[in-house]
Amino acid sequence: MSGAGAGSAFGAGGGGVVAQAASTQKTIAAQLRAPFEHNARARVAAKEEDGMGWVFLEIAVALTIAVLIVWWTLPRKPRPRDDEDER
Repeated sequence: MSGAGAGSAFGAGGGGVVAQAASTQKTIAAQLRAPFEHNARARVAAKEEDGMGWVFLEIAVALTIAVLIVWWTLPRKPRPRDDEDER
């Protein structure tokens, strides 16, 4: 057996114990900076969502214009002409 929890060959009972390094200024600064970095990532994500909103708006406008063009150019029902009735 090897790795964490393997114990020692002599049965001392200290298996898998790893001493942790003391906190340094670098790790403390990283911990203090983490919320701000998270906010920056959230702002970038929000900007990407705003960009997608513009894309969807442009798609909706383009489809609306296309539908209006098709509706405008559809043949209308012919109106009865008064000239033909008199002949």
